[in-house]
Amino acid sequence: MFAGLTNISVTNDYRASDTYASLDGMNDPASHLKTAAYLDRLPSAIKEGESFALRGIAMSGRTPLARVEYWLRPVEPLEVTGELPPLPDDAPELLAAPWQPCTLQPPPPDWSAALPDGTAPSEVFGFGADGAPTEWPMRYGYVGYSAKLSELAPGEYELRARAVDAAGNAQPLPRPQQKSGRNSIQCHRFAVQRRNLAR
Repeated sequence: MFAGLTNISVTNDYRASDTYASLDGMNDPASHLKTAAYLDRLPSAIKEGESFALRGIAMSGRTPLARVEYWLRPVEPLEVTGELPPLPDDAPELLAAPWQPCTLQPPPPDWSAALPDGTAPSEVFGFGADGAPTEWPMRYGYVGYSAKLSELAPGEYELRARAVDAAGNAQPLPRPQQKSGRNSIQCHRFAVQRRNLAR
C-alpha cells in the first residue's frame, strides 16, 4: 500500500522544476525530459589485441527509446595535433556516420527489489496483467547498454554513443529553440598502444 502525501515544501531553488536547470540563462524551464545515452567511464588506453566493453546508461524520455548506437572513428594522433575540438551535434560527419547497434539490457526477471513489499508488478502503472512491462525500455526510466570493441589497430580513436527514439529522431533530438534542452552526444578519446614484441 502506498503512503499518501506527507508534506509540501516551498522553495526558490531554480532546479526544482527544471530538467535542464542552469544559471547561465541557456535553459528552458518547460523543456521535457529527452531520450539520451550516456557513456560509462572508459579506459584512456588499451593494448593492441585487447578488447573492451563499451557500456553506458540510456534514459527513455518523453519520446520512448528505440535503440542505442555507437560510432568509433580513428583520429590524428593527439600528441602531434594537440587536442581536437569536438564535433558539433549537427556536424555532417555525425549525421552520415556508420553508427552501429548496441545491445540493450533486458527487463529484470524479478521486480521485487524495485517495488514496495507485497506489491505485484501487475498492480503498477506500466505493467501488464502478466507482470511484464508494457513497453521496454520503460518510459522515463533507465536501461543499460553495451557493445564489445575488439581488433583495433594501434592509433587514436574517438568513441560516441547516441540514443534514437521511437520516432526515429537521433540524439540530440529536435530543438525547437536553442534553449530547449541541451542534449549533447558524449565523446570519449582513447589510444590503442602497439604491443611490444619480445625479441
